[in-house]
Amino acid sequence: MNHLKKAQHNEKVCRHLDIDGDEFVDWIAITAYYAAYHYLLSVLFPGTFKLSNRDIDFKSFEDFKGSSIVRTNVKGSHQVLLYAVKSNLNKAYYSHKRLLDKCNEYRYKTFYPNDPKVEKERIMVELMSVKGNCGISI
Repeated sequence: MNHLKKAQHNEKVCRHLDIDGDEFVDWIAITAYYAAYHYLLSVLFPGTFKLSNRDIDFKSFEDFKGSSIVRTNVKGSHQVLLYAVKSNLNKAYYSHKRLLDKCNEYRYKTFYPNDPKVEKERIMVELMSVKGNCGISI
């Protein structure tokens, strides 16, 4: 999969939802998270990670996720990506984590925020932070 193209596609959907006003803040959060997810995958893999005091090369996220060292410490694709980001692109970690938290909040807990304009702005700031920290022009 071309993760950069998938990220750009998800960001385009996110921005399109933003044009429609305040009705789809939940989907803005979800599409922003998945745009960030794929931006991160596009720059982290293939890559070298320091695990158990060794440098280990991984061709793909699937290889990273399937390694015994990672499987022992982390469960679930989203948590594995957080682990990879913290290891190799720490400057994007907190924005990525906040987007994941927002995505989960809107998917499983909250339908609509108290202040949708502020919420949309926060979500887009986090997405732009991840994108910038990936070295992708904003």
